[in-house]
Amino acid sequence: MKKFLFIGLLLLLVAVAGLGAAGHFGMGPLASLLHKGANEPPPPPKPVPHRIIYLGEIITPIVRNHAIESQIGMDVDIDVFAEAYDKFNGLKPLIEHRLRVELYDFLPSHADTHSAADRQAVHDRIQWIVESTVGPGVVRAVTIRTFYNR
Repeated sequence: MKKFLFIGLLLLLVAVAGLGAAGHFGMGPLASLLHKGANEPPPPPKPVPHRIIYLGEIITPIVRNHAIESQIGMDVDIDVFAEAYDKFNGLKPLIEHRLRVELYDFLPSHADTHSAADRQAVHDRIQWIVESTVGPGVVRAVTIRTFYNR
């Protein structure tokens, strides 16, 4: 009797080990249970909806020695989160005014349109102006399409 019980238990252990090994290699009835999370990659995060707003061409005169020496022009796009679009759109005239006033003082020291450092400094200044006007969590990015001297 003990011999039959021992053989039965041994066969049961071999069968369970066989099922486990088959499931580990992706076969058998346990494969779907063991590899449920491994077969499916995690879903990619949904992109955050946003809108790009074109502020227009901003032309700023560079005044030196009581005369307009040159003019710096640029086309600016503001990437705004979709849920904050109405807030941004309501403040758009104030943003445009602040950009013109601030750049009038800022651009004479960063007027080299061929310099990547000056372009980056102007980009950072524009982003700071816009974010300080509308508040945090509204602006996604600022893009200067063109930066030229007239």
